[in-house]
Amino acid sequence: MNSLYNYLLAYENNKDLIKAYLSNKHIESYTETTTNQVDTDKLVNNVATIMDYSIGIFIIGFLISLALWIWAVVILVKYWNQLPNWAKVLGIIGVLPVIPGGSIMTIIVVYIGKGQQ
Repeated sequence: MNSLYNYLLAYENNKDLIKAYLSNKHIESYTETTTNQVDTDKLVNNVATIMDYSIGIFIIGFLISLALWIWAVVILVKYWNQLPNWAKVLGIIGVLPVIPGGSIMTIIVVYIGKGQQ
């Protein structure tokens, strides 16, 4: 499982590949300008990958990770006054974007902590 921070870094480093994929262009020979060509080291078995995922799977994983993080932040803020202190601490730690799976932990902790009061 990757953290949101890892997804953001990979997105920033591979914008040209993602743009080419979303534009339905041939990624192996895609060039945005004459000086910006796709690095052939990113090709595995003639398939472009990001973080060892195909580009489509990377985009889906990134969007799911981002959606879970937003959901975790929203419910943490919404139920902040109803949470016990232990749930607040774990919730804050979970929404840090460098923690893999932290947003899932925050969602679970918030709903458990909300029910205890």
